[in-house]
Amino acid sequence: MHSDVFHNLSEQDLGAVIAFVKSVPPVDNDIPKPKLEPLGRIFVALGMFDSEALPLIPAEVIDHSAPFVEMPAQGATVEYGRYLTSITLCSMCHGSDLRGGPPLEPEMPPGPNITVFGAPDGWSEEQFVSTMRTGVTPYGKSLEAEFMPWDLYANMTDEELGAIWLYLASLSGE
Repeated sequence: MHSDVFHNLSEQDLGAVIAFVKSVPPVDNDIPKPKLEPLGRIFVALGMFDSEALPLIPAEVIDHSAPFVEMPAQGATVEYGRYLTSITLCSMCHGSDLRGGPPLEPEMPPGPNITVFGAPDGWSEEQFVSTMRTGVTPYGKSLEAEFMPWDLYANMTDEELGAIWLYLASLSGE
């Protein structure tokens, strides 16, 4: 659970998540204890799994005394797009400024620059929305859902995706 990302939820959105969780019937489920193999212990000891993008214990990097984030008015605006990218996992792979980030794991590709000067360079809003809905870029390249969870974004409304596109288009790539 990436609590370091989801702590940016507004009070209204957090309330909606809590209401949803309370509305779902409980499930009797045995959850296995996490097991850290010897190689994993070595990686942790060397700090390989503890980075700004992927902290070992995400809750430790949260300012627990910070006030709730104010959610801007919903709509196709740069401000709403900024909010939506702050409560999703965009910055985890693409970096805090969305100009690209290093691979989180050895077999993963680096997160590309998704500002106006990066991967969506020259894309229209329609192309961006289509890519998030289908997982196929305007150039015909399929996004690997394992590395870019486009299928999660496919459930967003056109207005939400439009707001994210406006925000990305507003960012300087320099």
